[in-house]
Amino acid sequence: MMSDEQLNGIQAFIAVAQSGSFTLAGERLCRSRSAIGKAVAKLESRLGVRLLQRTTRRVALTDEGAAFLQHSLRAFNALEQAVDVAHAQRGEVQGTIRLSVPVAFGRCWILPVIQRLVQRYPALRPEVSFANQPIALDDERVDIAVRIGPPPNAPTLIARQIGVQHACLCAAPALLARCPDIDAPEALAHTPCLVSQPYQRWPLRDRDGETRHYAVRQAMVLDDVMALRDAALAGLGVARLPDWLAAPLIRRGALIALLTSAAPAGRPIHLLWPSDKYAPRRRRVTIDALTAHFSPTPPWLRDPPDDRGDA
Repeated sequence: MMSDEQLNGIQAFIAVAQSGSFTLAGERLCRSRSAIGKAVAKLESRLGVRLLQRTTRRVALTDEGAAFLQHSLRAFNALEQAVDVAHAQRGEVQGTIRLSVPVAFGRCWILPVIQRLVQRYPALRPEVSFANQPIALDDERVDIAVRIGPPPNAPTLIARQIGVQHACLCAAPALLARCPDIDAPEALAHTPCLVSQPYQRWPLRDRDGETRHYAVRQAMVLDDVMALRDAALAGLGVARLPDWLAAPLIRRGALIALLTSAAPAGRPIHLLWPSDKYAPRRRRVTIDALTAHFSPTPPWLRDPPDDRGDA
């Protein structure tokens, strides 16, 4: 039978291999960097092979390490499944669930769901990464990702659409008092606008329903959606905001929607997760909770965003 020391060594090795760092592995396992290093060194000594190639800048798997990682993950996943089945018999949901979500959207509409899940299942341990850049779920060991836009064409992933993001042109009443004649996309060339990139043109539908990119008068360039929202609320210009951020503000009159008939097609919002034959109950419960939160009506059309006043 395998000893606790061997199991700890394998666990430490997996954490280092997945994170690429002894320090990050220690943080994940709540152990010191030196303890992780010693555990891996003992494992290598017992196996008689080098699993990791260490340099001053990075840690990489050797060929033997890559093969050992594959088999170790398979074994640990099998153990995890056994524990999950046992807890499922008692209606329990526990363990670590790793999510990757867009920054602002995640704060507003995903985090509240995760908080409610933790309140319901205290043994559930979410690890939520907020990032707007696409990631490889296999590389990052992410259980669930939320992505806005077309899903990747990957046979190893399952995609479930939970909503659509629409771009919304809007402005504060104070700005519209100064610039009342915004009745066509062409008017934006003479109206202060808040853009996310220099020399940006906005895609809008013309009177024939064709999408064109219109020049706008750039009052400010802000590469953060929350900053764009704040500047719009201050009456500094017309902003092009996602409807999940603008809709609650429009409902209460803080912003006014503009040129709604010219809005282009929206972008799908998907949940992504690995297409494992066995999905842990914590993943299934989290997916179901997120799906229910966005159905049948998007939460931004019924609830205020829950981001501690930042939206």
